[in-house]
Amino acid sequence: MRLFQPGGEHFRRARNPNVNAANAGETLYLRVERQTLSLLPASGTVLFGIRVHIYPMARIAADKEVAARLASAIAASF
Repeated sequence: MRLFQPGGEHFRRARNPNVNAANAGETLYLRVERQTLSLLPASGTVLFGIRVHIYPMARIAADKEVAARLASAIAASF
């Protein structure tokens, strides 16, 4: 099964094996999905929604609080 992989020049660069500390912020991206379930009152059915957010790592690193929360979430997953 192939996962959804959006195209574009910045995504092709992200697959570059030459990522290093100097260029990682502009080369790598964080993709976050927010999935929700909502009950539709008129029909009683459930709506499944997905919202995708893509952030350059430089944006994450620029905000120390956001970077610390991401580091904490990653550490908690191990």
